[in-house]
This record gives sequence, structure tokens and C-alpha cells, in this order.
Amino acid sequence: MIKLRYLLICVIMCFVVPSQAQSVITIKEAISVLDQSIVRDFEMLGYKKPQTVSLIMKKYGYQTKRSYDVYRLTDYPYLYYKNCIIPALMDSGQYPYTPKPSKNGVACWVGVDGYAITITVFSQSVFRSLKNQIKGAGFEFINTDYEGEHYNNGAYDLVCTSIHQKDYFVIISKQY
Repeated sequence: MIKLRYLLICVIMCFVVPSQAQSVITIKEAISVLDQSIVRDFEMLGYKKPQTVSLIMKKYGYQTKRSYDVYRLTDYPYLYYKNCIIPALMDSGQYPYTPKPSKNGVACWVGVDGYAITITVFSQSVFRSLKNQIKGAGFEFINTDYEGEHYNNGAYDLVCTSIHQKDYFVIISKQY
């Protein structure tokens, strides 16, 4: 009976966790979004965009919020969110905090500011899937410090961190 229970748990993990991870943008597509947002700032260079950022985000069902300015934290020209609750604007025209997860579905938000992209998930299993994608995409582990785990592939820096085991962040930035 115990073996049957473990077998059932393994089958559930095989079918549930990957489907949750597939509902969040992949690391490779996040790098593509970052590259295209950098190119958007330098359109005079004449780069061609194979996929626009909006097409990638629509593929995963994200909604868009422009000019998402978080009070005393950061400003995202583009914030994409899914299964999240957006707080009400303050009188100053800023948001008091970043999006919070709703009760249904896999909650995630992606902040794009032109030179970095922040992927935030609220599920440890989805965060583990993102970390496995990082290792599979050729990133090498550099070190761990107070900011989190640092990875590098020669062109991009990546930091993985969590806050209170509730909010999990992957921050990707381009090296210059």
C-alpha cells in the first residue's frame, strides 16, 4: 500500500509540476525579451526582431501594465503579469508594492526595464524548474552571497533569490 502511495505521488509530480512550469516564461525566452527591449532602446541600430515581446508574453497569457512605478523601489516601463492582483495606485501615481498572487493558477510577473528582466514566481516548484532551465541553458554557477545565487554564461548575469520562502526572483542582466 505504501509503495502504491509513493508511485501515485511520483505520477502526480511528473504531470502537475511540468505543466505549472510551462505556464511561466522560459529562461531562453526571457533573454530574448531582454535583447529585444535593449534593441527597442537602440532602434537606430537597425536590428530586426524575430518575435516581438508582446507575442512571447501573449503566448503564456500575460497581461501588460505600462509604466509600473513601485514606490521607493523601481520603475518598470513594462510589467507583464498573470494570475496576480495589482494594487491600487497611490495619490503620487505610484504603486505601493509589486503584484501579489491571486488564489487561482500559477502566479507570475515579469518586469522589463530595458537593461534587466525580473521574473517573479510564487511557487517553489516553478522556481526549481526555472533554476533547472538556467543550468540547462549553459549558465555556470559563480557564487552565493547575500543577494542570492549568481550564474553567468559570458554574456548574461543571473541572480536567483527568494524572500521569506514566498517570493522567488530570477534577475537577468546583460554584461557590458
